[in-house]
Amino acid sequence: MELIDIYGWTEIPLESFSVEDYIKMNRNLDMIRFNPIQVTKILKATKMDLYKDYTLYEFYDTSPIRDFPVRILYNREAGLMSELTGTNAPIYTLNSTSFTKMISKTELTDDELYAVLTKYVRFFFNNVEGRHGSFHIVETFEEIKKYVQVFYETEATKDDTQLIRNLDPGKIGELRSLIKSTIYKPAKSDFYKIKRGFRNDTEDTEWISYEENEASFRLNAYMVFKGALFNANVRVYSNNLGSPSGNIAHIVLENEEYVYPNGKLDQFDFVNFIPPIYDSDVFKNV
Repeated sequence: MELIDIYGWTEIPLESFSVEDYIKMNRNLDMIRFNPIQVTKILKATKMDLYKDYTLYEFYDTSPIRDFPVRILYNREAGLMSELTGTNAPIYTLNSTSFTKMISKTELTDDELYAVLTKYVRFFFNNVEGRHGSFHIVETFEEIKKYVQVFYETEATKDDTQLIRNLDPGKIGELRSLIKSTIYKPAKSDFYKIKRGFRNDTEDTEWISYEENEASFRLNAYMVFKGALFNANVRVYSNNLGSPSGNIAHIVLENEEYVYPNGKLDQFDFVNFIPPIYDSDVFKNV
């Protein structure tokens, strides 16, 4: 599953949101965060069905000082809105009241539960940024390329971006072969797909654990963080189910482990970073 598949973004007419909608979204009219005159585009996530009665939208140019995309989950009937701000707070708050698939033993089959959790985990990490930056879950070679490119374009130093161009043709060919064998081919065989269970679980270890008023789910995922590819166990847990103070679908990363350096990538002086595999000239045959 690629990230784009969980959203199904579709552009909708600006008139889809009325003045009444904007009043509800702004709440406090002393500070207009969503200006209908300013907005230039609205996207609707037609496939995002995790939250009961809420639809995910992405607004462009919501005000003169907010010229970046803003995502909201909006319940039009109730006039309730939750703006995704890059922290986990809006998601966790909404989970406690509106998570469509209240994680319980009886509601879903094993495969249905896995599908819901993988969609939720991908949604969560796409909309929450950690203290040190964003963790991008990757399941395909194209996604790995995309987020490595983001690193080299936004965070890497000029010296980092020049490394690949300073290699002689023989080393570039060797590096291309290495990328093909260690990243491209495994990705084509679904090696990077989110998996049930933790990395070192034995075959008889259950990936789902239920106790009284609690549930815990064990997944394993590959991520790109600051140009490095790593593997992590992802625990999704709920506790105090049925209580107003319950935590629904909270997420913890455990036992993170770099995939590189290995395969002698360090001989190219990239340390933990994947080389810029988005470069079309160097890796056009990958």
